[in-house]
Amino acid sequence: MRFGGSVGPEIEDVAEIPAVFDFVEIAIGEMEVSLEEIDTESLREDLEENDLDLIIHLPFRQPLATTVPELNDGLYNYYDRLLEFSAELGAEKAVVHLNTRHGQDREDVLEELKDQIKELKVLEEKHGVELVYENIPFGASKAMDLEDLPEFAEELDISLCIDTGHAYAEDEQEGINMILEEASENISHLHIQDSMGGSDSHVAVGHGDIDWEQTCERLEEFEGTATLEIFTNDFEYSEISHRKLLEYLPS
Repeated sequence: MRFGGSVGPEIEDVAEIPAVFDFVEIAIGEMEVSLEEIDTESLREDLEENDLDLIIHLPFRQPLATTVPELNDGLYNYYDRLLEFSAELGAEKAVVHLNTRHGQDREDVLEELKDQIKELKVLEEKHGVELVYENIPFGASKAMDLEDLPEFAEELDISLCIDTGHAYAEDEQEGINMILEEASENISHLHIQDSMGGSDSHVAVGHGDIDWEQTCERLEEFEGTATLEIFTNDFEYSEISHRKLLEYLPS
């Protein structure tokens, strides 16, 4: 497993990522940081000087698919531009939230969601960036329940990003254990965060309620990437989380 740190849209912090990490995950696009605002040359220099690979978190405040074909075409074109930008920076993966329109009945848009994901596969091939679809814990824009995700991923042959805090917020430790076991063949990327009181807390490993011994037992053979998605400007908490995970992971 390769570990990385997250800076969200604060791209100027890339150079501060601790040396223990192999990559950095940055958030780009609508309501994060626009492509036009990013100093790509400076970012490339920071990545090279700190020997960091790159993973992109795509914008998530818009739906992935709707029941309106013209809107879906626009979203597709936007993802095309985002992935072209990501590929130019050498990103290996891009995280996509499984969102639908806020308040829309999930069943009403399920087929459009599947069709949109099939179309996005074309962009994966075009740009050489692996799309990893992230589980969403709650809210009116959530595309599907955690228990339905393994079958959905297998049917569409897509890669997944499993967020431990999201899984815990939805179905506690049982949800984490289930998804890591049943979707193991499709999981390519992880967002590692702890959850307090069943919320989407993004606190350091060991500061919440997740049973990390149980979780890490199910990651013994995982060979993908894992971002410490700890919401703090103090990267020491990410380093602590990394160290604790290594203690829990079977040797």
